Amino acid sequence: MSDIHHREIHHLRGTPRSAIRSVRRTHWQTVKDQKSVIQKLAAPLPRKKAMQALRRRALAVRRHTTLLTRATFDWLSNYLRFILRSRHPFPVYAGSAEGNGIFPLESQCCIALAGDWGSGTTNAYKVGDAMRGWEPDYTIHLGDVYYVGSREEFDRYFLPEAAWPRGSRGSFALNGNHEMYSGGYGYFERALPQLGLQYKSKPAGQPASYFCLENEHWRIVSLDTAYYSRTLPFLELFDTYFIRLHRAQLDWLRETVFRDANDLRPVLLLS
Repeated sequence: MSDIHHREIHHLRGTPRSAIRSVRRTHWQTVKDQKSVIQKLAAPLPRKKAMQALRRRALAVRRHTTLLTRATFDWLSNYLRFILRSRHPFPVYAGSAEGNGIFPLESQCCIALAGDWGSGTTNAYKVGDAMRGWEPDYTIHLGDVYYVGSREEFDRYFLPEAAWPRGSRGSFALNGNHEMYSGGYGYFERALPQLGLQYKSKPAGQPASYFCLENEHWRIVSLDTAYYSRTLPFLELFDTYFIRLHRAQLDWLRETVFRDANDLRPVLLLS
């Protein structure tokens, strides 16, 4: 597994809740990373610092006075590459007893939860270390890997062994609106196969973005409320009409989870 990557906390301040601005953050972070590598490989000599300071000022003026820069075009193409991509197909359960999305829990177990964790900041990794300190049986991520939940961002900030803490018996992750800004491909194709219940010391995979964990005392119902959070390009800030639960989840709740009207176990809802 690859090493974890770090972001500075100020990169996450004021994180946008729209696809267009989140993709913009992803683009500028990539540009910043590339510049950082170049600067490290070509450290300036002391006598050149004054000249380089003048060049930086000239470039800053140019950036502020030029409306359509190359960086703007690069960001726009990056945005269109994400936003115009179709959503990943919505995985559903087969309906059999072995694959109906209901997973048994032990009578006594420790579950650790965290949301908006996939930021790559030092603070996030400290939270992960604190979760490991509890030695949880299960961990559940409540969604949002920043900025757009791409495959690369999952590989950098969530999936490495030293990143998201795994439970000794299993780990699950909910879908988030930031994951769907890139169509959900990083979440569905990269993350879910590496999660789920532990089987022979390896994750068996999380089949879908919704699930139920239960024992004789409780039921933890987790729903995907983010699948339709990305709407039309440039209109996601204003248009919430299409945000809804997928029909498969409604059928699953009615026909599988709450089929028995006499089941009065308390329900914890995660979304």
